[in-house]
Amino acid sequence: EDLYEKVKWHDGSTFSLADIVLGMILTFDRAKEESPIFDAAEVPTFTSFMEHFRGLRIVSEDPLVIEFYSDRVYLDAEWIVETWFPYYDQGPGAWHNL
Repeated sequence: EDLYEKVKWHDGSTFSLADIVLGMILTFDRAKEESPIFDAAEVPTFTSFMEHFRGLRIVSEDPLVIEFYSDRVYLDAEWIVETWFPYYDQGPGAWHNL
């Protein structure tokens, strides 16, 4: 419940919902040809993701609760959890640093 007060980025700025939402936007926008941030290299990953993705919803901002809907099946329940924590190829990142 103190996610937005205690979690800090490397530059001292606080964690925010925008950090997560940007990752959601990038997941979808980079694979769309009409997007100004289109990246053809992301299309195969996105296509694979969309085969099982059924939706998501931000239920609550504080405490942060995100519902994620998927058809993907795992034998171990621990692998079912989807993460939307802002982690990119270069590591974790805040929206204002990208």
